[in-house]
Amino acid sequence: MDTTALWNRYNAEYLCEALIFFLSFTFKLRPPRICWPFQADQPAAAAYLTESLRVAFELLEVRTSEHGVKLLLRDGRTPKGTRDAVGIEIREIIDACRGPKGEELRRNAQGFKAPFLQAWQKDGASRTDAQALLNKYKTRA
Repeated sequence: MDTTALWNRYNAEYLCEALIFFLSFTFKLRPPRICWPFQADQPAAAAYLTESLRVAFELLEVRTSEHGVKLLLRDGRTPKGTRDAVGIEIREIIDACRGPKGEELRRNAQGFKAPFLQAWQKDGASRTDAQALLNKYKTRA
């Protein structure tokens, strides 16, 4: 099976204008994200996307571990981690996606599109750095 075709088809669907928000663990160009962080760097990345860049919503009530339901230093909230709290939060976020907050996040995310694409052009900073990393560890035949 041609995985390139699958990837291209995924991107075509992903960039569809009808898609308003996208539940994910990563950040791409658009649409804005509803972040559901699990572990490792995901909570920090979600906080950065929601609090600093203001391009995403973050699900906090889905946290259920002893560490996940501790006080959040960034805003003083403490997730309850209950089924009811998750349901309330999801409904609130879906409503927010459709309102002024969702519009604001979409505008903010759109503002990152050109610089992001430029960084991955042939001589862009991201492409250059990625290629340098690959070259550093390239196996020699």
